[in-house]
Amino acid sequence: MFQDKLEISLKDKFKGLSDFSFLELNAYKIFFISSLVKKEDLNKYVIEYLLENNSNKVVKFPVTNIEKDSSIENAENKILRGNIIVSKKNEPFFLSIILPSDAGRSIESSDQEFTLYTSLESFTEQLELNLTLIRRFLPTADLKSEIFELGKISKSQIALLQIERLANKDEIEFIKEKIKNVDEKFIINSAFLGRRLENSPSSSFPQYQISDRPDLVSFALSSGKIVLIIDQNPFALIGPVSFLDFFESTEDYIYNIRTAFLIRILRLIGYLFSIMLVLLYVAITTHDYEALPLELLFIIIESRSDVPFTPFWESILMLLTLEILKEASKRMPTKTGNTLGVVGGIIIGDAAIQAGIASNVLIVLIGLTAVSSFVSPNFLMGVSSKIIRLLFLVLSFQFGIYGVIIGFGFLIIHLNSIYSITKPYLLPLTA
Repeated sequence: MFQDKLEISLKDKFKGLSDFSFLELNAYKIFFISSLVKKEDLNKYVIEYLLENNSNKVVKFPVTNIEKDSSIENAENKILRGNIIVSKKNEPFFLSIILPSDAGRSIESSDQEFTLYTSLESFTEQLELNLTLIRRFLPTADLKSEIFELGKISKSQIALLQIERLANKDEIEFIKEKIKNVDEKFIINSAFLGRRLENSPSSSFPQYQISDRPDLVSFALSSGKIVLIIDQNPFALIGPVSFLDFFESTEDYIYNIRTAFLIRILRLIGYLFSIMLVLLYVAITTHDYEALPLELLFIIIESRSDVPFTPFWESILMLLTLEILKEASKRMPTKTGNTLGVVGGIIIGDAAIQAGIASNVLIVLIGLTAVSSFVSPNFLMGVSSKIIRLLFLVLSFQFGIYGVIIGFGFLIIHLNSIYSITKPYLLPLTA
């Protein structure tokens, strides 16, 4: 009998699982994992209903999320997803009822992407709730979604969203093929998946935009982009994207076009500052003194008069200190972390000058570099400047300003070789 085979298979599959539950009510047998099910709804809509409607006919439960299936393997997977399996004697199928647990946080404002005069909602770890938030912004039947399952152990559900007739079909097929080729045991988060889907995984530049804001994701969908949302993760992947997309923010649209353009240019300049300031200091103080006005040159020479290190090692030491402070402030509790970043930076910077370890000019440049690295609305783009800065630092030490120019030449070549899904990374600059 099908019911007996189902019972034997499920009990064997979930042997040793303490929260696996099995109930037998007359001709019905019920299987579920108690930690994944809302018990009040289980009693109200399943158990009590079976007791009140004990008949030879299949009971019609008063719930909307119910499916009929005859695959025992599917029953195992559905139980792990929080479904309740109900089987009746002498019936060659079972019913799968979705009564999920309330575990999970409510909708809150975004801590990662703070903006002014925009929606305060952000995604949660619940996939269905995230899809609901997007459909509130895009109440159209053209918004299509397709579910994939990734991770041999985690079995993470990935929702691919696109607006029909706006999204490029070739891009959709490309990303579907990429998803099918992902071979991982566990999908940790969106950034982890994004790295597995990138065309150039060795590049430090992000090739997918990551956001936890349903308004930004909805705007991206309406622009013809593709969105991936992962169950148990509050961040969505957006693609294809260009280099300049990482310097845009949803709050840009509250300004007129000229103001928004100037703000985006300011962000781009800030990103370049985070790379170039220390490099130019090393290049000029090592090779190209004549590039500075005489008055400024005297200031730099005086500030370095007591420093025992070369400009290169002085810069390496201060940049390393900066990164240590950044990492420490991120790992500390919120209130303590902010204090550590500010006070630690001031105290260490002042102590370094007093001890003659670093010049005051370099400390100013390190401070500007730290601030400029946070100008980009996207955190991953700011992080990419760390590796570039280190590589360019070696070139500037060896070849001076010419080394910086050579480095930027190779950087542009590298950016031009990157594709986000099927579109060039420097689009629209290369269009």
